[in-house]
Amino acid sequence: MSVVEIVSYVVAALLALSRILKSTEPFWKLLPPKVALFIPSVVAMLPVLIEQVGGAKTTLDLINAVLVAGALLLPGAGVSAGQPSEKPKEE
Repeated sequence: MSVVEIVSYVVAALLALSRILKSTEPFWKLLPPKVALFIPSVVAMLPVLIEQVGGAKTTLDLINAVLVAGALLLPGAGVSAGQPSEKPKEE
């Protein structure tokens, strides 16, 4: 494992902690909801993409780097932002 990968995992883990997300909540509210959904995925994707592209020697290596980076970006795709939670019906 390289230093870039280790740092990307540590940063992603720190972003996942609720205390950090709560303290940065005013910043997240400034961003459009669709953009805010992709930020954790981008944090994980960028170091891997930089490392893969830096070590690319052939076109196939470059295509592989883009595919791996895209796969890391996909978990944030398709998630609906701001859906109200369903409350149980009161009888």
